[in-house]
Amino acid sequence: MNKPIIAVDVDDVLASVNQAMMQFVNEHFGTTHTWEDYTVAGPYRRYWEEVVWKVGPEEGRKRYDAFIERGGQRGAPMLDGAIDVLETLKQTHDLIVITARDHDYIEDTHHWLSKNCPGTFDDIHFLPYHEGSDKKVAKGVIAKQIGASYLIDDNVEHCLGAQENGVTALLFGDYGWNQAAPNSLTRVKDWQAVKEYFDGRS
Repeated sequence: MNKPIIAVDVDDVLASVNQAMMQFVNEHFGTTHTWEDYTVAGPYRRYWEEVVWKVGPEEGRKRYDAFIERGGQRGAPMLDGAIDVLETLKQTHDLIVITARDHDYIEDTHHWLSKNCPGTFDDIHFLPYHEGSDKKVAKGVIAKQIGASYLIDDNVEHCLGAQENGVTALLFGDYGWNQAAPNSLTRVKDWQAVKEYFDGRS
């Protein structure tokens, strides 16, 4: 009998990229932001540029590109509790990564997953990230196509798309960019909450 599939996002669900970005930009661009600055409520799109840094798109892209080029994502810490909960879930579920990525970010993502959770995931699906891409496919569609029963993601839009495709969505984290979430979404604030959710369904 096949195990039910849980699809999992990477950034700020597995890897604390928001924390890594804060540390990187403070170190290399002279800012003195705190964690509180990086959790202010605001829209997901261009969250860092417009809500936290308050800079234009050109400067925002400069900071993001520097972060990637200097291996910032590779050094992002694993979120507390993630690996223990995933190892438990793997006994009863198949685990698959679905993440949106610019092309030049894919190799770093493979590296991060191999380093931090080797053998945990059965497959990885990358979606084009850039806005306006005619190749862009919603995570909810991919989740449905692979037969996933659940999607764990920090993005409200992706979670709603999963619901529309018959996939149970768990909105992960208590981040500034996902505060405006409808009550129809189930929020899991951390990996302990993920564990409690699935414990309650066993």
